[in-house]
Amino acid sequence: MDKNLILKYLKDNLSEYRLNHTMRVKDMALKLGSLYDADVDKIEIAGLLHDCAKDFNKDELIRISKENDLISKIDYCFYGIIHANVGAFITREKFNIRDEEILNAIEFHTTGRPSMSLFEKIIFVSDKVEEGRVFEGAVELRDMAFKDLEETIIMYFDMEIVRLVKKRRCIHPKSIECRNFYIGLRGESI
Repeated sequence: MDKNLILKYLKDNLSEYRLNHTMRVKDMALKLGSLYDADVDKIEIAGLLHDCAKDFNKDELIRISKENDLISKIDYCFYGIIHANVGAFITREKFNIRDEEILNAIEFHTTGRPSMSLFEKIIFVSDKVEEGRVFEGAVELRDMAFKDLEETIIMYFDMEIVRLVKKRRCIHPKSIECRNFYIGLRGESI
């Protein structure tokens, strides 16, 4: 995995804002990866590539998705997540990365999913708590990330679901399933 090739691709295809976010996600993922004893070399690659398709325009994301059967019909209702599936595809096809942990971490960094691996949790959480995030509750979420990844995931979805409901926006079923799974693991359901 040639990091220089990846960095060149990111510089050529991401806005300055998105590139800065990407670097902060990578940095956070490396911190969490070290703390939780994950493979930091792979963590760095996943952190760098998690948003590699984020700045593609909508038509391009949909074209790539349709041509390669990357998303389900319901995913078309959630434009903001399509870049994750396309990003995993680009990671596999352009960079010839076949590591399932890296590909899954990229694909599920927006919605999460039940039974995420430690690796997937680290990338998911790093995307939500990187140092540039300033939403209400970001500091508490960031602090929790260094104590308990699963609790961080639950806290994030609790905040995000409230935000989406207030805006009368749809909530992706994978996100609901992910939150419910981790609540259930804690014995907090019904």
